[in-house]
This record gives sequence, C-alpha cells and structure tokens, in this order.
Amino acid sequence: MKRWQKPLSLLLILGVIGIFGVPSLLNYQLPHAETQQLKERKIVRTIVIGAVLKPMDIIRFSFDQPVVVSEYFVKKGRSVGRNIPLFQLSKEAGMPQAVNEQATSWQEREQAVLLEIDQLKAEKGQLDRELAQLNQTLEQNTQQVEELESLFSLGLVAQSELKAAVRAMETTLQGVNATVERKRLSDASRIARIESLDNELEKIRKELGIVDSLVAGFYLDEEGNAYSQESGFVLNKNAENERISSNQSILELALIDDFQRLEMIGSVEVEDIEYIDVGLQLQIDTDTENHPFRLEVTDISQLVEHGLVEITMKLTKEPDGKFSIGTIYTGRVERVLSEKSTYAIPFSAIVEEDFQEDEMVNIYYLDKEERIFYDRYFVRQLRAKTKAIGDREVLIQIETDEIDLDQVEIVTNPGYKIFKDARVLP
Repeated sequence: MKRWQKPLSLLLILGVIGIFGVPSLLNYQLPHAETQQLKERKIVRTIVIGAVLKPMDIIRFSFDQPVVVSEYFVKKGRSVGRNIPLFQLSKEAGMPQAVNEQATSWQEREQAVLLEIDQLKAEKGQLDRELAQLNQTLEQNTQQVEELESLFSLGLVAQSELKAAVRAMETTLQGVNATVERKRLSDASRIARIESLDNELEKIRKELGIVDSLVAGFYLDEEGNAYSQESGFVLNKNAENERISSNQSILELALIDDFQRLEMIGSVEVEDIEYIDVGLQLQIDTDTENHPFRLEVTDISQLVEHGLVEITMKLTKEPDGKFSIGTIYTGRVERVLSEKSTYAIPFSAIVEEDFQEDEMVNIYYLDKEERIFYDRYFVRQLRAKTKAIGDREVLIQIETDEIDLDQVEIVTNPGYKIFKDARVLP
C-alpha cells in the first residue's frame, strides 16, 4: 500500500464515524418521546354511586296523650311479622283513650255527611225531572190550545171546550213557574248546605288522618299490649319506664315486605351529575355477589353538599341477594362519551397537570425534520380545548390549519426533558 493511501483510509474511516457514529452517540443522549396518532373515537366515563337502602313507608306509633312503656317485646334492627306484640303500656301510668273509638266515631259521621250530600243531589235530580215533565205537559197543552183555536174559528168546536183547554194550559204554566221558583230556592239552599257539608267533611278527614297516624299499623288489647298489623323492620324505639310525651314516637316500623316500598338514596360527585338522568337504569351491588339491585333514577336533587348531589332511585325488580337497611352500597355507571370533531387522547398527553372541561390546554406532537443521512425529531406545541373527560382519556377539539391533524403523532409523555421545541427520539 502506498504511503498516501494509509492517511486517506484513516480519513475515510473517521469521516464514516463522524457521519454515523457521532449522531448515534448524540441520539443516545436524547429522551424518547412516546407517541400515538390522533383519532376520532368515543371514550368511557365511569360514575361511582354510593347509596343507602331506605324504606319509603315508616309507621311511627304514638298516642295523643302521654304514656309510659313498661316493656318492649322487640329489639331495634329486628324484623317483625303481623300480629306480633311490640310493646306493653303501663296501666299504672294511665292508659290512653281508646283511639279506635275515636276513629269509629269520625267514620260514622263521615258516612252520615256523605249520605246527606247524596240525598241533596238526589233531590236536585227529582226537581229537574219534575220540571222537565211540567214543561212537556205545558208544551202539549199549548199545542192543544192552538189546534182548538183553529177549529173554533171554523166553527167545529164549542167555545167552552176552547176555554177549558186554555185554563188547563194556564194551570200548567203556573205549576211550571212555581216549580222553577221552588227549584231556584232549593238550589240556593242546597248549594249552601253542600258547601257546609264539604267543609265538615274536610275537617272529619283531617281528624281521621290524625287518628290514623296515632294508631296506624297496630292495635291495643285491654292489657295495654300493642300488636303490629304490618310486617316490617324495627328502625327505632323509645325508652322503657319513662314518660313519653303526646304524639312522640314510641316505636318506628319500616315496611319492607314489598320491594316497591323501598328506595335507594345515592350520592354522586357534582362533576358527574350531568351524566345522570331521571329514568336512567342502573345496578348497585347487594351483600350477595352477582345479585345486584336493579334500579331506576326517579329524582335528582338541585342542592350540592360537600361536592355531592343526592339522587333517588326506585327498585324495578325484587332483589335476589341479601341486603340490610342503612348499609352503604356501591354501584358504577358507565357512560360512553362522544362529540363531533374531537379527538381522544390520554390524560398523560396534556401538558398541564390539572384541567377541567371546556378549558384550553397544551399538547405536544412530533415534527419530523428530514436530513440526508438521518432524520431529526422536534417537539411542537398545539393548543386544544377539552370537551369531555373520561376515566383515562379526554376528548379535545383542535382548531388549526397549519398541519394535517389526521397525520399527527401526539406525545403522551411530556416532561422536563420533553418540552416545546426540544429534540427527541421517536
């Protein structure tokens, strides 16, 4: 090999190393950007609902005068059936007045008032029929007089016959006028009386409501024992051997024998409430695996407390699993979110750590710079508006004419080494 060939070969080797080796060495120091292509698609948002099962119907046993309970026969939290003794009142402290007799008395008066109203209405019907009959007779008499007048003018009937027909017509007319006046007076009197009876009926039913609230669901025997007329769940009870004031609850019984008497009261975070609608069908876990409550949202509160909104749900099917009153159960609702002209990106692709819906945020994408021997990649920035937030992804809207968004590779791991205009490896 000639002398000049060795230095030339060395220079070529160094050149190759400079062209390929040095960039590779430099690239080794560059951060790697994780990317994904922008796509228009749907995302999923999961709403977590914590809910408590509550009875819709609760019987509260009380009396309209103070009493003392000498003994309770049931415990709080226990279920009781019909005709089961609940408690015993102390005779020494005084037995309450027989509220059942009060109810009977009010019911009898209610029936008497309803009967009188029916009779008044029947009288009106009788007068209407009587007046209609008289009007019909008057019409016949009038027609007869007109016919006799025509015949009399022709000399075909006697004047006496015509006069008799006229007197009959006048008598009937007097009867019609008298009945109309009697009906007018009767209507005025009847309307006033019915109005008075309606007012009395309203008061009677109010009193019956009070009495029913005092004795609803149970009855007393002569010994002061109170028996349940409904099966249910003992929610609460008062103290033994202590004076219990009038109308104060002695015992509370929740009626749970029918699933339609139950409801669930749930709480949803305020930012999720827009995805909950009245009529929404959902499921919430019971105490038995794979046997959830099946529910329908019936009401959504307008109040926000501690960042939560209350929703009310009714059971649409009898529960298959075990459950208990007062236990907090959890359910999840998945809503599929989509919007036109939006792209789905992961949370990690947004530069800002905290963001909300309808906010402007920054995202990065890769800009490829083609070179003769190798390509270089730089981080570029785009402004986007968040439109919907899912569990792990966000729908964003980008308005730009500078790049083809369908070809954009967004950066999903922005950080302190991967920032705007930074050089990276794909």
